[in-house]
Amino acid sequence: MLFEKKMPQLTRDQVLNGRPLRNPSLEWEKDDKGSVVIMVRRGNDWKTRLLSAAFVVPKQRQVALDEVGTLVWEMCDGGTTVAAIVERLRKRYKLNQKEAELSLGEYMKTLTKRGFVGLQVDAEPVSEV
Repeated sequence: MLFEKKMPQLTRDQVLNGRPLRNPSLEWEKDDKGSVVIMVRRGNDWKTRLLSAAFVVPKQRQVALDEVGTLVWEMCDGGTTVAAIVERLRKRYKLNQKEAELSLGEYMKTLTKRGFVGLQVDAEPVSEV
């Protein structure tokens, strides 16, 4: 978009040391198979209200995560680093470091774009001259 806010570029180390955090306004639960199901409420902006007048738009939808998604979601607790998540995925699914980092990176981008998670990154230390 023309006026879309640009996010600052993070270094690889900043991302790996970052701690993903679930959006606290989302409700989620585990189904009977142990998979996470996220409940997403419909927005209430003018575009949504206009569409709701013309079409049936549910007030809430559910997003069911698969096994890997559930594992990642549960570790997005604000305390676990991206590096720790990569390591867990690498060991559990027998991936090399690059495969685990790329797969997790793409998945985290999707979760971030949907507003499901954010990334807490420590500020860089300021050097005094």
